[in-house]
Amino acid sequence: MVFARRQMEALQQRGAAVAYFFLASRTHPVALWKEIKRYRALIRSFNPDLVHAHYGTVTAFVSAYFTRKPVVITFQGSDLNYTPKDGLLRDFFGRMLSQLANLRAAGTICVSPALRDLLWRTRKAQVMPVGIDLDVFAPLPRQDARAALGWEPDGKVILFNANNPVIKRLDLAEEALRILQNKIPGCRLEVMRGQTDPNQVPLMLNACDAVLLCSDREGSPVIIKEAMACNTPICAVAVGDVAERIGQMQGARLVAQDPQALATGLFQLLTETVSCNGREMLQQQHLDQHSIIQQLLQLYQSILSH
Repeated sequence: MVFARRQMEALQQRGAAVAYFFLASRTHPVALWKEIKRYRALIRSFNPDLVHAHYGTVTAFVSAYFTRKPVVITFQGSDLNYTPKDGLLRDFFGRMLSQLANLRAAGTICVSPALRDLLWRTRKAQVMPVGIDLDVFAPLPRQDARAALGWEPDGKVILFNANNPVIKRLDLAEEALRILQNKIPGCRLEVMRGQTDPNQVPLMLNACDAVLLCSDREGSPVIIKEAMACNTPICAVAVGDVAERIGQMQGARLVAQDPQALATGLFQLLTETVSCNGREMLQQQHLDQHSIIQQLLQLYQSILSH
């Protein structure tokens, strides 16, 4: 949840006082009750004006129902999307807790219109993707980025975020790579599995030749907007708000969710000479962190004024 921390840090820079709380257990009843007591103790000691929960399911439910403070919830994707590969019961109860939390929330944020449409009640919900810090995510010379990471200077590299390999469809990415290697020998897949140092991600986005996304479901994938900020080519399926973000972008391909289509899209990106204009598109869509923080502060102020 590094993007949530970056958002809170940006709020602190604007003068907000922020206390962080991470729900360490969401499944074991005894451990969860201890976490709830810890949460309530923090509310008493910090006495915030409001609480902002950056995820649905148990996190949002606890945030909303165990304090009388106004609560804002940001739904990110798998907290509302149907994701049976996470387990049928876990998926069902997680989505139900998200819906119940939304009923209690003073304000709701969904990172894409498709997520908002899944809510039982949308009256207080607005669409607000995560903003990207354009000072952190900015274009760099590819060879400099590779040297900083210790990567080989030659060869084509495709970056893939697999923090949830099943939903992100690592299997499709690997099959697409095998097809692509028949046309571009030596190309490789650089896989991020959830333990990557966040400070390395901007370098990786600049060191790679393209970003690949082929998930079953998404909300508003942050890796896409980060790649846009770095002017990194993108090959992706039309999931979440991806089509809205890169549909008109130079240096991007929207393809079907099958290995052959993914390989074809990647081959076109790796062999064409068109410059990528993702950063310009990101700014036109007002998805820089400054613009999003301004929207967030306006939401907070609106809630507190009532």
